[in-house]
Amino acid sequence: MPNARRVLEIGCGTGAVLASIPSSSATVFGLDIDKASLLLAKTSVNNVALTNGDAHQLPLLDGAFDISFFHYVLLWLKDPAAAVSEARRVTRPGGAVIAFAEPDYSQRKTSFPELGKINDLQMQSLQSQGADPTIGSRLGDLFSKTGIPPIEFGQLDLVDTPPTPQDLELELEVLKSDLANQLPPEKVDALISQLNETEDLVTFQVPTFFCWGRVT
Repeated sequence: MPNARRVLEIGCGTGAVLASIPSSSATVFGLDIDKASLLLAKTSVNNVALTNGDAHQLPLLDGAFDISFFHYVLLWLKDPAAAVSEARRVTRPGGAVIAFAEPDYSQRKTSFPELGKINDLQMQSLQSQGADPTIGSRLGDLFSKTGIPPIEFGQLDLVDTPPTPQDLELELEVLKSDLANQLPPEKVDALISQLNETEDLVTFQVPTFFCWGRVT
């Protein structure tokens, strides 16, 4: 929406996505329930209005925004349908609600049995933390049920090149953190070592989905 003037990120965390939005073209807002993350966001983003609040019950006026969006947030919410409904409420008629990236770990593909075991353990860990690791492929239904007919819904293209060393290090750190809830440290280190040695890292990416629609 090139004419959008007020943009809201719901679940902005430390502001990584907000920092990529040109503030000269719109007034940008970020909301997160975690006050510590918002404090970090204040140090990394400029010209953004930051608000502490719950995605399930937004402390914002009806129809206040042209675009409301989520980025890798819905999987962590207790009631994602309530959050999407709230995004619909605070977005003006004709405005857009967008989920930019939500995963479905159940659709992760690998030809290596050990990597399949790692994926299963990571899914179990996410579920134990209250997350829904398969929400991505259900975004279309989620939007429809909350009164936002999807205009586009699909899977983001998987990258067909090996990850950079920096991206790989970050991914392995996340994986290591998740597996720590499921296995003793020595077994986690052994699995990470196996992952480092495999040539299947490209196909071990998590399928990630997007969806957007207009508020009527």
